[in-house]
Amino acid sequence: MDAVVRCPIYPTEDTERVCSALTKLFVSDRSCQKTEDGYLMLRSAKRGSLDYIQQYIHSLRIIDAVRKRVLSNWDGTKTSVFFDKQAAYYGKMRLVDETEEDPPLGYIELVLTFEDEDDFNRFLIWFVPPTKDGRVVSN
Repeated sequence: MDAVVRCPIYPTEDTERVCSALTKLFVSDRSCQKTEDGYLMLRSAKRGSLDYIQQYIHSLRIIDAVRKRVLSNWDGTKTSVFFDKQAAYYGKMRLVDETEEDPPLGYIELVLTFEDEDDFNRFLIWFVPPTKDGRVVSN
């Protein structure tokens, strides 16, 4: 699995503040990189880089909503989930439906790329497992 978080950086924004927002959600052994197309990005190949996001999703009880977004964005090799960038500034997480919402400061995109479908399915069970009546279903 390869994980990338990225978000647009606007001229009025402080790059260090935006980088701080990214690192509150995502752990990487690299520092933020600014891309040529005006995005700030962090990358990691370690599933542990997503521990905070996974725990936060479970604590907010939004597993089903995130699972739905992950599955609907799956294209056979990668998937993505979007979070509100402004909420991330404050260490919060708010899931964004990128097809219907456009937050004022934009969103943070989490792109997950997998070696194969089995790799994706193993990740899915860990990240956003199936639920029934709001509770995680044990396999």
